Order: sequence, then C-alpha cells, then structure tokens
Amino acid sequence: MNRRPEATIRQACRGFTLVELLVALVVLALLSTMLFGTLRFAHLAAARGEAATDRIQRTETAMRLLRRQLEEAAPLTVSGATQPPPIAFAGDEKSVLFLAPPAAALVMGGLQLTWFTIEHDGRTSRLVLRWRSFDPRQENWPPELDGGRNMAALVLGETPGDASLSYFGPPFAPDAAPHSPSEWYSDWTGAAAFPALIRLGFSGSTIPDLLVSPHQGGAAGIFAAGGVPRN
Repeated sequence: MNRRPEATIRQACRGFTLVELLVALVVLALLSTMLFGTLRFAHLAAARGEAATDRIQRTETAMRLLRRQLEEAAPLTVSGATQPPPIAFAGDEKSVLFLAPPAAALVMGGLQLTWFTIEHDGRTSRLVLRWRSFDPRQENWPPELDGGRNMAALVLGETPGDASLSYFGPPFAPDAAPHSPSEWYSDWTGAAAFPALIRLGFSGSTIPDLLVSPHQGGAAGIFAAGGVPRN
C-alpha cells in the first residue's frame, strides 16, 4: 500500500516549532516597538506644534498690547531740569519707562506709569509689563521704581534667544551738530521728544521685530522735576 499521502497530511498538520514561535514573537515585538515609536513621535511633534502656535499667539497678543501702550504714550515734558526740557521718557536696551493713559482711566484723564522690561536668563527672554497710577502733581520724574515691587505686573511671554530695544531719531545730545541725520540708539533718556521709532528686536528667534512710532504730537503738559505742577 502507498502511505505517502498520509505522511504528507501529517507533515502539513504539524504545529510550529519552538524556534519558529520565538522568531515570530521577536518580529512582532520589533514591529510593535517601531509602531509605538512612530505614534509617540507623531504625538510629540503635534504637541510641539500646538505649543509653538500657542506661544506665537500669546506673543502676538502681547505685542499688540505693548504697541498700543507705546503709541499712546503721553508727551509730558519735565521742567526745572535742562533746556530744552526733556520729555518724560527713559529707554535703554532692556527697559523703557513712559507715561500713558490706561483704558480704564481715559474718561477720568488719569495717567499710568508703564515700565516694560526684558529679563534675559542666558537662554530665553522674559517680557514683563509693569504699571501703576501716576500723578504728575505729586510725583517726581524719574519716579522711584523700587524694582517694580509697588507695581502691577504682567508677563507678556518668553521668547528663545535674546531681545533688546533700540530707538531711532535725530541726535539729542547737547553737543550734537544741528540737522544731523537720524540713526539708531541703544539709549533714549533726556531727549526733548520721543524717538521716531522704537524697535523691539529678537535674536535667535523666528519672531519678527516690533516697530512702533510713539505719539508725535505736541507736549501734553508740563510738570516740574520736583513734582510741582506748572500751567
């Protein structure tokens, strides 16, 4: 009798060997690891994208707020100091101090002392806006800041890299030649007028620079350096 077909059926029906099962498990584990890694990478990429979008939106909102405050800066001049009398404005690379009407005090004609600072820790720049009410009839210029401890504060955001302020306008030093061309300065303190432009620049970041033209009208009023008002 020919028994070859029966042997063939038994061979076809036998199970996997232990080695084959181990190989299959190893392949399945590798495929699972690769799939999990791909999904995890996609999740991290999506989270980073959402965080970057949120950071950009918060920065844009902060820039609009800062632009509004600078555009509405009050051009008050300080008497009893130098001639021509300087404007109540002090700016350097890391901070700018000025007076502006806050939205809540526009009807009452109030003034707000606004102090914008850049705090750099070596990796990121923290943008902070501080403010408090200011009465030119009672206070001196420049006012006592006390590190901003007596002011409300709002962290506008953090940006990678360094940030700095610069100011564009004609030379305002006493020995400056008349009709000198305008240029960029890292300090604008003691001038008789606002700079034509204020630039908040970001290095090491994709955030575009902020350019603002402050109020360029005539003086809104005069107050003495010692806090005594003048008409």
